[in-house]
Amino acid sequence: MICPKCGAANTATSWRCKSCYGLLKDIRQQTDTRTNFSQSSFRQGREPNLTPVDGYESDAQTSSSAEGYSTEGRTIRLDWAEVESHRVNGAYAEPVSTSFLTRINRPLMIIAVAMLTLAAGLYAFFTTDKDYESANNLYALAEQNFERNEYSSALVLYQQIVDQHGDSELSGLAQDKMRIINERIVASDMALQSKERDIEQLLVQARAAYEKQYFLIPTDNNVIFYTRKILELDPTQPDALELQALVVNFYEDKAETAMNARRYNTAIRYYRNIMKIMPDNEYIENRIELAEKRRR
Repeated sequence: MICPKCGAANTATSWRCKSCYGLLKDIRQQTDTRTNFSQSSFRQGREPNLTPVDGYESDAQTSSSAEGYSTEGRTIRLDWAEVESHRVNGAYAEPVSTSFLTRINRPLMIIAVAMLTLAAGLYAFFTTDKDYESANNLYALAEQNFERNEYSSALVLYQQIVDQHGDSELSGLAQDKMRIINERIVASDMALQSKERDIEQLLVQARAAYEKQYFLIPTDNNVIFYTRKILELDPTQPDALELQALVVNFYEDKAETAMNARRYNTAIRYYRNIMKIMPDNEYIENRIELAEKRRR
């Protein structure tokens, strides 16, 4: 018996091929000479007849064999792989023409591909446009903060541009601005540290002058001289303001004591010392005028 799959010759009593171990099937269940293998889906396919046959020659000349069946002297060979591919739930379904499906599906496939391409293009267009607008808005807001020297807020916005719009041209500009801000922050920190050191040193000198009651003299070594330098660096420095207030209170007490003792020249001198520290003080000006009137 010839194997329908590999073509190897086997004995007449063999059920399996000695070469490929495939079943040597018998297809005698065919009822007519047509090559139609369709069967109702409600019927179960019959098991192949594995009854041994006598030989290849007699089998080819009779009505059926494992290799094919004869119709009016013609031997029709079967492709078992194709037959089995149409078997559904044990029954053989009618083969469907692939050329027919191709003719139907090809226009639909072309239309589907065209629609998907169009949708992808529209999505990319609108998404890119929105991303560009969002990046522009963020950059404009960051620039406003940068111009106002609000570096902390500007850094947050620039970093957001880099993270969310890394492919945008604005991402490179944002990174440049971030470097500038960081350099300015470093320079500002260094300047602040230097200023704090200068203020601390001036405070030490001002306190030493106060202990010696060097309030206005010597010219370059007194409390007012040092505290004014401190206030130039930091107008709200509390220690310097407190030292100035102590000097003013000292001179005011001395002036009032002199006024009460009718020593008007001495009172005027102390009041004028206060005017050197606080030149626009109207109260002290009025006290000087009063002392001058009483002195006459």
